[in-house]
Amino acid sequence: ARRYDDGQIGALVRTVLDRLPARYGDALEWKYVEELSVEEIGARLGIGTTAAQSLLARARVAFRDAIEKVFGAATAEDILTGGFRG
Repeated sequence: ARRYDDGQIGALVRTVLDRLPARYGDALEWKYVEELSVEEIGARLGIGTTAAQSLLARARVAFRDAIEKVFGAATAEDILTGGFRG
C-alpha cells in the first residue's frame, strides 16, 4: 500500500478544498483551519447562523464525496479521522 505522510494528506486536502464550490471551500477552511464559529462564518458570508450550519453540512458532504472518489470509502474515512498512515 502506498503511504501518505501528513504533508501529502495536507496537500490533498487543500487540492480538494480548491475544487469545491468557493463558498464550500471557504466555509470549511474558516471552520477547521481558522477555527471560526458558525456565527462568524455566517457573518463573513452575509447569511444567518442556520444557513451557515446548513452550508457547512453540505460542504462536508461534498468534501467527503470528493475524497471518496480518489481513495474509496474506507481510506477516506481514515483520512478524515486522522488515522491514515498507509
